[in-house]
Amino acid sequence: MMKKQIVGLGHAITDLIAKTSIGLVADFGLEYGGMKLINLDKANHILDTFPSHEKTHGGSTANTLYHLGTLGHSVEFICGVGDDRYGLEFVKDFDSIGINIDPRCVHDDKASHFSIICVTPDSERSMGTFINESLPIECTTLPTSTLKNCDYLYLESYLWSHEISKRSALEATHHIDPRRGKVLITLSDQNCVKTHHDDLFPFVIDHCHYVFANHEEICALMQTSHIDEAKKKCHNHPHIIWIITEGRHGASIISGSQHIHIPAISVPKVIDKTGAGDLFAAGFIHGLINNLPLTLCGNSASQTASEVIQTMGARIKKAVPYNSNQE
Repeated sequence: MMKKQIVGLGHAITDLIAKTSIGLVADFGLEYGGMKLINLDKANHILDTFPSHEKTHGGSTANTLYHLGTLGHSVEFICGVGDDRYGLEFVKDFDSIGINIDPRCVHDDKASHFSIICVTPDSERSMGTFINESLPIECTTLPTSTLKNCDYLYLESYLWSHEISKRSALEATHHIDPRRGKVLITLSDQNCVKTHHDDLFPFVIDHCHYVFANHEEICALMQTSHIDEAKKKCHNHPHIIWIITEGRHGASIISGSQHIHIPAISVPKVIDKTGAGDLFAAGFIHGLINNLPLTLCGNSASQTASEVIQTMGARIKKAVPYNSNQE
């Protein structure tokens, strides 16, 4: 059987992750529990006193695709990286597990994106992220023939933060064969959803088949402060399958009139929540690729997320096969 193809568009970000106190998060001028965009000078200033840290290669879409790559799926990642150490190491890392990054995605004399992540004793993460505005995802890097034949196109809402990247996301969507391909999006960040709502909401409604969000992000998209009201509004768009994570309360899958609850999996100790939503999406997509029903896709997602929160960073050291006995 021919492998199903996943193409993803997103920021390629090197994550620098350290355990810190809540006080140090404040000293760095970051937002506790949130993500703050910072310039290169500010990032380098933080790094001058940043504790000993781990380095991994991620980003919202990237984390999802990387895990799918470790499971042996056919994956291509469209991004923008510089030819600096961070960028070249990123490409090498993804290539090592068979994920293709087109050489046109590597830009000469550019600084690559990176994120400084503070993990506090309560396992919360606070991020200061440098996004190089001169590294957008350009239409010229889109693999048009691959897109026409792919089964899944995976996008992140962060693309809407840059006009060129947003245009590339729209262009990629237009190359998808509607008889075969599905468009999936992760809402990524509630502030991003709020800022770009006027463009993002109609795109989601008009083009997407699957939407991944946590409860803050879905409330931002549906413009309500109440999760039950947001879910009710999801039912108004039955052509979309909505996958909503709610932390220790588990997750909801909404498809037309169907509302499926996926219980959270308890773990001995939560170490780091970095990438939990991204790996949840990877587990769900793994289920889709294997033609599992929605409930089992949700269980696969929950199982994958429960593994990643027990380690530092957004990588599972050992690929987690889905346990079909977990109903």
